[in-house]
Amino acid sequence: VEDKVAKGTLLVRLGELREKAQDPGAAGEAYAEAATLSENAKTWELAEKAFSTAERWQDAAQAIDSRAELAAGDAKQQAVLFAKSAGLFAKAGDDASALARLEQASELDPANDEVFAEIERRYVEDDRHDDLANLLLKRADSVGDKEKRVALRVRAAEIQRDKLDNMEAARESLMKVLDDGDDFGALSILVDDAESREEYQDAASLLRRLAGVASDTPKKVEVRLREARLLSERLDDVDSAVARYESILSELDAKHEESLAAIAELEERRDNPR
Repeated sequence: VEDKVAKGTLLVRLGELREKAQDPGAAGEAYAEAATLSENAKTWELAEKAFSTAERWQDAAQAIDSRAELAAGDAKQQAVLFAKSAGLFAKAGDDASALARLEQASELDPANDEVFAEIERRYVEDDRHDDLANLLLKRADSVGDKEKRVALRVRAAEIQRDKLDNMEAARESLMKVLDDGDDFGALSILVDDAESREEYQDAASLLRRLAGVASDTPKKVEVRLREARLLSERLDDVDSAVARYESILSELDAKHEESLAAIAELEERRDNPR
């Protein structure tokens, strides 16, 4: 039969007859051939179902891939199909193809929670730290919820710092966190980084911001103490150090012994004993 439409119709009919004859694998082959001729998504779906019944998982996955190609222009639908294809490739034992389809799905719909979780699981299992950090950052760019976005970027930064030994990349990720407002976790890491690089003025500025988002009085005291020590010991800025210690006494703990002792010592340094 030369006419593609007519041949496709006959092949669909052949697939139906083969299904009735309890031969789903052969039915899938007939449907797949018909779908190739007609480029019809519903016929590819028939092929997928027949191949799945026959437990020919790779053929079923490829049928879904063909459906995804026909859905070009509908990113979310394509993502759903590629994610389904990934599951079938996994059943076939083809983990590389499964992951590739999941990555395609994530590219098309970065906000898809299920796809993200499965890719994350696979990256963690395979120690693919660089890919995981990039996945987290891409995910953060697509998330509308501020808290979730911040958590994703902080986690990416921790991986970049601890697993990849790339503090420069971690610093960039953390600065993106601060685009959403000051965050205690991000600022804490940036303070440590600034001190390790001996950028003490930057560390002092970050500590001032950190104190503003500390959750309770003991934490606020701890951060202000750290800033005051840095000002006096690293920057030799006695006036500012005294002011920070005094802010602890006036705003947080009027009897804070370490601040009282530090003020007395610093006043002696600037010839103003108390």
